[in-house]
Amino acid sequence: MPRPSFRFLLPLVAAILTFAACDTGGSLIGPRGKSALTVRLTDAPGDLAEAWVRVRKVQLVGGDSASTDSLAAPSELTPTDTGWIDLLALTGGKTSDLLSGSVEPGRYSQVRLVVCDMYIKTTDGQYIATPGASLPSGITAAAGSELKLTSQCQSGFKVLLRGDSLRLGADSAGTLVIDFDARRSFAHEAGKSGKWIVTPVLVATFTKQGGDSGSGAGSIAGAVTLASSITGPIACGAKSLTRDSLLKAFVPSAARGDTVRTGTTTLTGAYTISNLSPGTYAMSAERISFSNGDTLTYSAVPTPASVAVTAGAAAKADYAVSAAACKAH
Repeated sequence: MPRPSFRFLLPLVAAILTFAACDTGGSLIGPRGKSALTVRLTDAPGDLAEAWVRVRKVQLVGGDSASTDSLAAPSELTPTDTGWIDLLALTGGKTSDLLSGSVEPGRYSQVRLVVCDMYIKTTDGQYIATPGASLPSGITAAAGSELKLTSQCQSGFKVLLRGDSLRLGADSAGTLVIDFDARRSFAHEAGKSGKWIVTPVLVATFTKQGGDSGSGAGSIAGAVTLASSITGPIACGAKSLTRDSLLKAFVPSAARGDTVRTGTTTLTGAYTISNLSPGTYAMSAERISFSNGDTLTYSAVPTPASVAVTAGAAAKADYAVSAAACKAH
């Protein structure tokens, strides 16, 4: 089974927080002088059978006092009760509303997502949970297993903000999409069959209501084509991967600096990488890691090799895959 990772595991949770104001008519704003905020969750696709999370709080941290910006006081927003959220149901651009509220206008240097309870289901049917989590009826964590969090239950997971900060104006509203990249967030500890670590990769894209130029998200889409010489099956991760399986398992990725975003591929070879901040991204293909230690790699050439993403638009890049190979553990 491919192992999860905040880059690896699932593009798992890819969680998205959305600072949004939505209604059926005119603009929605908070109390006069405030900024309206709606928080939503989204996820990127991954290799787990299931990935569930309960969000306890969303924290906005004020800016650096040395800055000349208008600094905002810290804000803490608490959902009424998110219940268990199925991250894997939030792929393909889908989102889940967490909360709506108002915050002080100004600059925030950080957004943090406080999560204490998570559980995953591996492709071999085992449930792995954070210690002390109250699991749904009928769900029992495997004996000797553990999904490890560090201090995030208190301090929260830090969200990477484009431009290093978030600026909210008075009497305004907008959407902050936080991608909780499951593929890179869950890692299976080597040599410890029941131990997993949560090291989330969260990236936020902010869009002001009305879609101010340069603040919206874009995407990259295209086609993946396998060479006729790739017939399968290929034995990897205790699986027999057919040609169709190899195509669907292909994970395209787009990197901009330290940020790497991934997408999923359909059985027809179409893929999309969503919720990208404007900028230039280098295209590549992910290596697939399985829980038994096997790795699946692709020899793939993206055309073009780098893509310029603009707000509200879909850029295009195609992949030609010449080979797929498994390295056994």
